[in-house]
Amino acid sequence: MIKATLHWKDDTSFIRFWSEDPKGVVLQIERWGEVQVQTPRGPGSVAHLLALLDDEEAHLDVSGTQVLLGMPLVAALDAPGLQRLGLPDPAPYRLEVRGRGLLSTPDFRIEYRLLTTQGRAVLGMKRTGALLTVGTRQYSLLEPLYSLICDFDAFNSTPPQDIDSRFLRWSNLSQRLPDDALVDEHLRTMHIVRADAFTLDLSDSGDILPVPLAKTNVLPEAEHAQETTSDSTHPLLPPAAQRSFTTRFLRMPKAQVRYALEGSWYLVLSPPLQKAWEVVKEYQYRPIEEHRAFFSNPQAVLKDRLGDLLGEAELENLFQETPHFLSKRIQYLGEWRPKACVYVMPSRQPWLPPEETRIAIPLPDRVIEVTVKDIPELIQTIRQAADQGKDQVVHGGQSIPVTDQTIEAFERVLKPKGQDNSNDSHTEAHLPASRLVPIILDNINALEYQAVDRQTRGKAGGQPALLQASLYEHQRQGLKWLQEHWATGSPGALLADDMGLGKTLQALAFLAWVQERMESGAYPRRPFLVVAPTGLLKNWEGEAQRHLASPGLGPPMRLYGTNLKNLVRMTHLEQIQELNAADWALTTYETLRDRISLFLGVHWGVVIFDEAQKIKNPSVRMTEMAKSLQTDLTISMTGTPVENRLADLWSIIDVTTPGFLGSLNEFYQKYEKPAQNDPSKATSLSQLLTQGTNPPIMLRRLKEDHLKGLPKKEEVVLEESMGSEQAAAYQEVISRAVAAQTNRGTMLEALHGMRNVSLFARAIGPSGLTDADIEASARLRAMVKILDEIAAKKEKALVFIDRLELQEALIPYLQQRYRLPRPPLRISGEVSGQRRQSRVDEFQSGDPDQFNVMILSPKAGGVGLTLTAANHVIHLTRWWNPAVEDQCSDRAYRIGQTKTVWIYYPMAIHPQYGQRSFDRNLHELLNSKRQLSQNALAPPTASPQEIEQLFAQSMGTTP
Repeated sequence: MIKATLHWKDDTSFIRFWSEDPKGVVLQIERWGEVQVQTPRGPGSVAHLLALLDDEEAHLDVSGTQVLLGMPLVAALDAPGLQRLGLPDPAPYRLEVRGRGLLSTPDFRIEYRLLTTQGRAVLGMKRTGALLTVGTRQYSLLEPLYSLICDFDAFNSTPPQDIDSRFLRWSNLSQRLPDDALVDEHLRTMHIVRADAFTLDLSDSGDILPVPLAKTNVLPEAEHAQETTSDSTHPLLPPAAQRSFTTRFLRMPKAQVRYALEGSWYLVLSPPLQKAWEVVKEYQYRPIEEHRAFFSNPQAVLKDRLGDLLGEAELENLFQETPHFLSKRIQYLGEWRPKACVYVMPSRQPWLPPEETRIAIPLPDRVIEVTVKDIPELIQTIRQAADQGKDQVVHGGQSIPVTDQTIEAFERVLKPKGQDNSNDSHTEAHLPASRLVPIILDNINALEYQAVDRQTRGKAGGQPALLQASLYEHQRQGLKWLQEHWATGSPGALLADDMGLGKTLQALAFLAWVQERMESGAYPRRPFLVVAPTGLLKNWEGEAQRHLASPGLGPPMRLYGTNLKNLVRMTHLEQIQELNAADWALTTYETLRDRISLFLGVHWGVVIFDEAQKIKNPSVRMTEMAKSLQTDLTISMTGTPVENRLADLWSIIDVTTPGFLGSLNEFYQKYEKPAQNDPSKATSLSQLLTQGTNPPIMLRRLKEDHLKGLPKKEEVVLEESMGSEQAAAYQEVISRAVAAQTNRGTMLEALHGMRNVSLFARAIGPSGLTDADIEASARLRAMVKILDEIAAKKEKALVFIDRLELQEALIPYLQQRYRLPRPPLRISGEVSGQRRQSRVDEFQSGDPDQFNVMILSPKAGGVGLTLTAANHVIHLTRWWNPAVEDQCSDRAYRIGQTKTVWIYYPMAIHPQYGQRSFDRNLHELLNSKRQLSQNALAPPTASPQEIEQLFAQSMGTTP
């Protein structure tokens, strides 16, 4: 193998890297992955530099031979990363910070110095970006020291002129100080916090109170969650400081940038938050109707008032509808109230089940089963527990949370049908029309509204004259199925085709066909409405231009974002006239939720809900607003009608064809509850939806069954036995789990550990990924063996892996092993959409008779890409939801593929546990969930019971 030396040179704001062969010839970047790298410090690796180039964070110079790495990226490295690049070791110092003067005075300065581990000051140091020279030694200054020192210098060179901005700057800095930093007593005792988001509370006297929130990224409760992190919000201030803040907020005439609170707490607001709190402050003094309307839907008011100043995403993140806010406040005081879903057994009485009937009452994190006769006493017990400060009560061996939401859920069971216990219905009737949201018959506790077929609308059949695309057979059938729903007067249909079968094209062809009926005078002309996630609206426009001849459906009216500016300034009558004049309109689910008054005055011809899983939750306002539209036909479209539970499907169907599946209570008892113990029992529901009516309510087709032009798809399990090192690491995880007290936390920790060591059980050394590393990992060994075979055939492969460190390490390793002309392409989610598409185009247009490989993250590369140049897909790491894996495989297995597609599942098998090793157990679980999901519409995600079973099997504690 060719050897090369990696050199570097600092250039004030960045570091230049270049590579030279033994003759001193500087190598082009395409060859970097081919060579074995040496640095002045020893063996090295260019994997991280190549990955940063892929992610557009590092840059090439004009010659194409030098990589320019900005100093912040250097500071973000760790010690092994520095060693691989030949950079100096991390500076072994800690920080001391003092304030000169008072923070509240203009001459305040931040003084800092670095200390040795013995506490002595570091003298005579010189800093160039992230490089630190002390005497004859050079060090790398890593985070957080690097950015803190940069910010301290910036603070002192241009000190903020006003006290508020000074507090804001220090707030940002103080939160980033490392734990071992020495801070003088004056600065240390100050608790300065910055708020960027808030929710609302309501005082007993009716005052609207902002509650500042801290927003952090935390690991999900279960490792099998689809996202690796999730946003979590919690109150920013402790109770005493929050009470102090409430007093000051109500007392001051305007929202302040800074609040000095009891206990040396200082609250600093971001500029957007101050603007939002000015709006909150203003509504304190509005008439009670407007006051309460604002509290019921703050997002809409904030968008009205601040839409010209703040971006849509910024506004969405500014206000958080926390569970506390929704469940305890809006349901009592707003016009719209979230639902406490109660599943009641059918009974002879119209509104109350027999006293001995056991009912299941879902709460946010559990389902409680009680008899009706016990409910009044249980409500009293919960109220007494609340007075005593308890957060749980026990009933029938069940732990029940002491919350207002629990009490209301129980009370709804006892309330006669049709009774409204609200004391403010008279007040609600006088709210301004612009602030009202529709209160619907929700079909949750009982069947209150059922859509019926309307009069027939002519005959089905034929293709629209404007359609210029050639439809596949399944698409022609889909178009005819939609036409039959229209012709028979059906209220709605669910197009649940598998991803990649062309749902959008079928829908556009249908809209063009309906529009022809309207233009011929056979049916009254009415506008169409498409509701979709923001990112898909441009796709709808593009598909219409591509597949329909001019003028297509006509110019779309864009009812979202800044396009709404002119419309919202019109009177309500003018808005209705404008919308009725449109041919078709495009909007987002969020706009429908927040500006429902725009849509209510229009009789829509067809409403389409794309990615209809957005309305899978029957208890949220977004779903209820979707149910409130007046339309001749509703079409819902989703490739995943069941994401987490069967009730997802009930909610979508109740938007599409209200009442068809009965009430949510009935649905739970008839379908969901039996399927929890035996998922195959959901088959009868699938049959009802796909065969129970003419035309059927739902069209559900899988790609392999209806795309006859597609080649075969073969799945291959690649089992490799763990070596001694990997097997020992696996056994250590199990031994720790056995020694620990078994609970949910230790179980998930053990599963996470088994998942990690089954992939790779050692640290990557300074030379990057080596043949020895590959040999030490059973899964990597299996991957390389199959890649060797693919390379021999001169075909292409996709490798899906969710560990970024291994993604980076594989880039130079694969280039070296297979002598690729350039480093493998990678899509990790860090790169821009335009750059991502350029990589796809490059991969797709490469020499069809040459081996190549692309590395992808499952979530980033699993959707929206066509990579049919590859016909091999390797799932190096497994996702907990088989639907996500299938989406990844479908990057290669889709229209345009001409070769047999091979799907590989490398597995590490422990020599002692054999077929009961974690990889094998997980594979069997995912296969089971995949089959049930496809055949019976069962939820594809693993249940808590199945995760526990996976744990027990992998621990060897089940027969």
